[in-house]
Amino acid sequence: MAIHIKSVRIREGSSDEVCWPRDQQVWELDFPIANTARIGVGYLVEPERFVWSQMPYTLHDHKYSAQNAPDTNRAWVIYEFTAATSVKDVIVIQHANGVVEIDGALGDTPDPNGQWRSLGVAQSRLVGSATGDRIFPEFARDQFVFPTVGANTGRFLKLVMKKTSLKDGWAMYRAYPRNSDGDAFTPASANIVALTSA
Repeated sequence: MAIHIKSVRIREGSSDEVCWPRDQQVWELDFPIANTARIGVGYLVEPERFVWSQMPYTLHDHKYSAQNAPDTNRAWVIYEFTAATSVKDVIVIQHANGVVEIDGALGDTPDPNGQWRSLGVAQSRLVGSATGDRIFPEFARDQFVFPTVGANTGRFLKLVMKKTSLKDGWAMYRAYPRNSDGDAFTPASANIVALTSA
């Protein structure tokens, strides 16, 4: 049986500029979608479009603990799967000022401060850990491969944005975790049109 994404959540108030969660006040979303008018953070796993148009980001923040280092108390995403699984990598649709390092971990609880089994820190395949203003092409499709692929499993995946290209701000359009075969996990839904037609 295929494993799907059951929910996705970020810390409430963790985006301080224009983006779907802040604008719609939806910081956590369960699938299937109950209200297609308020998807918020659920857009993080919206199916990828062939032609991108300008639209709000899904994650967008400017709170930092150091230069190029977002505040990790707020720069995280937690995915819940329908069953325990392994995660190979994450495909990120980048903003021009995006993320260059992501720390991944699997666990058995959605508590961001709970016990997590590390997948290691993955770097951008496009730019490595390079920094600078607008180093990504807008909507660039980037891959972050975790060093310990297949070593751990869990029902929850936590991604922490560890390093960004710009010293004091970052944004992201989409982030698709993929299984050990390289297939993206899709939202648990009988009809994915709910995401694409909103």
